[in-house]
Amino acid sequence: MVWIGVSILKKLLLSLLLVSFLFCDDIEIEKNIYETIFLALVEVEKPSVYSESTIESLGLRPALFIQVDSCSKADIVVMTKSTLPKECQEKVVVGTRYRHLRKPFVFGAFFWQKGRPNILFKRTKLEENNITLTSKLIDYME
Repeated sequence: MVWIGVSILKKLLLSLLLVSFLFCDDIEIEKNIYETIFLALVEVEKPSVYSESTIESLGLRPALFIQVDSCSKADIVVMTKSTLPKECQEKVVVGTRYRHLRKPFVFGAFFWQKGRPNILFKRTKLEENNITLTSKLIDYME
């Protein structure tokens, strides 16, 4: 009886570890996608990024960007809510929801849908600001 309990406990522990590793991979993938987007949108070696809410992937050893605590210090603003203060709207804004693309000040959005990452950029907004995407991201313009 005890042997069965230990076996089940081992399987449960192994399952939990596997799920946590898979989750960590998604966060690392998300961080890499954000880094690619940030470097494509601004011509700064290490852009400063402000987010209204905590985004776990942005906190992972950011090698290619710097997190700041106010949008006035930021090159890029990551929009996580449905509204954004006027001072932040004048920055390069990336949304975290598809619906953020409806806002006239948003350059693009990165969001998850059905377990897959989605990236979209507004062609007109990029052209207005003379931003040319890298070949890796050009297919994500609409």
